[in-house]
Amino acid sequence: MPPSACWYPRSRHTGIPMSQPSAPDRRHIQTAITPGDPRHRLLTTAEAAETAGVTTACIRQWTHRGYLTPTAHHGKHNLYREDHVLDAERTRRAHRT
Repeated sequence: MPPSACWYPRSRHTGIPMSQPSAPDRRHIQTAITPGDPRHRLLTTAEAAETAGVTTACIRQWTHRGYLTPTAHHGKHNLYREDHVLDAERTRRAHRT
C-alpha cells in the first residue's frame, strides 16, 4: 500500500499503519494547579520529616513498613507528596493513642 493511501500515521519501527485513537487522550489535558496545594507539593525525606514533626529515620521506617509510599525519585532520593505525609502522620498518631 503506498503511503498516500492511508491517512493514519505509520509506526516508525514496523511501517504498519497505526489505528486512530477511539477516545481523547486524557494525559494531555491540563489541570489547574494551585500553588501551595499539598496534593502537588513534593517533599524530600528531610522536608517530610519536618512537616510531620518526626525524624528522617521515622519517615524511612514508614516507607519500609508501607505506611508511606514515595511518589517520585530524584536521583537516589525519595520524594513524597505532602498530603500523603500528613495522612500517614495522622494515621500513626491515631494508632498510638
